[in-house]
Amino acid sequence: MTRPFPDLTCRSFRRAAALTAFAILAAAGAMTSHSAAAGELRVAVEGVKGDQGSVRVAIYRAGSKFLAPGQEYSAMYQQARAGDLTVVFGDLPNDRYAVAVFHDENGNAELDANLLGIPLEGIAFSERAAATFGPPSFDAAALTVPAEGQVTTHATMSY
Repeated sequence: MTRPFPDLTCRSFRRAAALTAFAILAAAGAMTSHSAAAGELRVAVEGVKGDQGSVRVAIYRAGSKFLAPGQEYSAMYQQARAGDLTVVFGDLPNDRYAVAVFHDENGNAELDANLLGIPLEGIAFSERAAATFGPPSFDAAALTVPAEGQVTTHATMSY
């Protein structure tokens, strides 16, 4: 069952609601161009379950509302392949960022959820932040991208 906007007042639905909002924005291909930057963020996505669909990755900058619609700094997708893959965001200003990932296995551009609002497709967050009874906080998933050079974060898929 696809539930694009579960009841946000129920605690058990918060995680699915936030992830669904992220999924819809990422699926829309929300790519933003930014200037005057030199850092690079490599997102090592670990444990992709299969080759079907795509893996969508969005980054959120400090000061934005993590996982809120329209708040991602940049987003992109990559064809899914079983195992691990890396997505690179270049030309980023020095700042703190958090990453959210989901595996759109059936290619419907939505994070599918069961009747309780629990995701049926894989999800992951930077710094291997866990999603228990809702998504992790920005601080739990945050890392700093340097003004020059690169940093790598790991996001382990949970299905």
